[in-house]
Amino acid sequence: ADAPARALEVWVSRDRAHDVWFVERSEIPGLNAEASSFEELVGVIRDLAPELLAPGGAGDGSTPLSDISVCVQHFVKAGPAHAG
Repeated sequence: ADAPARALEVWVSRDRAHDVWFVERSEIPGLNAEASSFEELVGVIRDLAPELLAPGGAGDGSTPLSDISVCVQHFVKAGPAHAG
């Protein structure tokens, strides 16, 4: 398969106090989302991205949607694993 013409990155985090995953930072203009699991949040991002990137959305619409991929990343802090 050909590589996408443009890859947009989305960084997500988990708020342990409220047990929710959320978009912390995004290269997709206007993307704000949260969900109860990482997998659910990826699905929400997948559903919202085309709307936001389409002409008339928050993006500039200059790249065809078929040429765009989204990379969802979650960073963890280094340190010892906690039992339990």
